[in-house]
Amino acid sequence: MKNYCYGICFLISVAINILFSIHLYVGDGPINQEISCRSSLTWSEKAAAEAEAVAAISCSGHGRAFLDGSISDGQPVCECYGCYSGTDCSELQLYKDQTRFFNSKNFVYRGDTNSWQTNNTDVIEFVTSPTNPGGELKKSVTGGKTIHDHAYFWPQFTPIPGPSDHDLMIFSLSKLTGHAGTRFGYVVYAVLACGFFLIIICPVLNIFLCTLIIYRWAIIKDKDVYEKVLNYIYLANAGISKDTQLRVLKVLKVAMKADGKPFFEFAYNQMSDRWNRLTSVFSKSTRFSIQPRHPLHCNFFHQTRQPSPAYAWVKCERQEDNDCAEVLKAGKIIGQSGSTFSAKDRYARLSLIKSQDDFELLMQRLTELVSLENHNIEIM
Repeated sequence: MKNYCYGICFLISVAINILFSIHLYVGDGPINQEISCRSSLTWSEKAAAEAEAVAAISCSGHGRAFLDGSISDGQPVCECYGCYSGTDCSELQLYKDQTRFFNSKNFVYRGDTNSWQTNNTDVIEFVTSPTNPGGELKKSVTGGKTIHDHAYFWPQFTPIPGPSDHDLMIFSLSKLTGHAGTRFGYVVYAVLACGFFLIIICPVLNIFLCTLIIYRWAIIKDKDVYEKVLNYIYLANAGISKDTQLRVLKVLKVAMKADGKPFFEFAYNQMSDRWNRLTSVFSKSTRFSIQPRHPLHCNFFHQTRQPSPAYAWVKCERQEDNDCAEVLKAGKIIGQSGSTFSAKDRYARLSLIKSQDDFELLMQRLTELVSLENHNIEIM
C-alpha cells in the first residue's frame, strides 16, 4: 500500500512538471514574452543608435551635438561652449573680441590733473580719495567725467566725513580686509534706494544687499556705463571661479558681523598704533620727514580721529639725498620711488599694511637709520 502511494505521487509530480514545461515554452511564459517583446522594442534600439551617431559628431572638444538640439539642414549640429564658435566649435572667439575691445585709440594718458584747466569735459578724471600714498581726501579738479577711486576709503585708513555720492566709485577687497591675492570684486548698478543706503552706511559692508558678483567693486549710477563695465570684465577676465567667490563671501560675512564695527575698530587700532610708533621715530630725525595728518570727524565711528594711511610718504630732507628710495635701501629698507607716483624721487613710499613681523623689522631698521644721525640706537 505504501509503495502504491509513492507511485501515485511520482506520476502526479511528472504530470505537473510536464504542464509547467508546456506553459513555459509554448504558452505566455517569461521567455516567450521576452521573445515577443524584442520585436516591439526595436524603437529604443533605433533611438540609441541615433543618439550614438549624434554623439560621435566632432565638435573639437569645445562643444557637443544633441539629438534634440540645434538642427541645420535636417541634421543635428554642434552647440559650442562659451568663447568658441564655428560649425565644429574650433574658432576661439574671445581673443578676437578682446583684441577689438582693447585696441582703442580713443583714450590717452595725460598724467596728473593738477596742472590741467578746470571745467574740461573732454577728459575722464580718476579721483583717488584718499590719495595713494599721502592718504588725503581729494575732490575733482577738471569738473568733467570722474571715476572716484575709493580703494582706501575705509574707517581704518581715514575718517569718513560724509556720504560719497558720485556717478562711478570703485573699491577694493585687498585694502578692505587684506586679501590682495583673491582677485575678486563687484560691479553694483546703484538704483536710488540701494545707492542711498550704501552711501549712508559710509559705505561699509552692507554693499551685499545689491551686488552682482563679478578684484575691485564699483558703484555705478549710469546703466549704460554699468553694462559696458560688465562687458569689459567679461573680456578681461572671462569670469571668476566659484572657489574664489565662495572664499570671498565667507571673508565678507565675517567682516560684516555687528555692522562691521568690531572689524573696523580692530583694524583702526592696529593702524593707529603703527602710526604712533612711526611718528615717534621720525620725530627724532632731521634727515627724514613724513606727511602731516589732520584729524577729522568720522561719521562711522561718530568720533574725531586722525587718519592712519596705508602708506608713509617719506621725504629725504638733505640736499644730497636726491633718490630717497636708494637712501632707504642702503639702510636695508625697501620702498618705492616718488617718480612712480608722479612725484620727485626725493620722496619714497613705505607700506604699513604688511604683516606684524614685517612691520617690526621695518621699525627696527628705521630706528637704526635715524639713530645714525646722533649715533644713538634705541629700537622703538
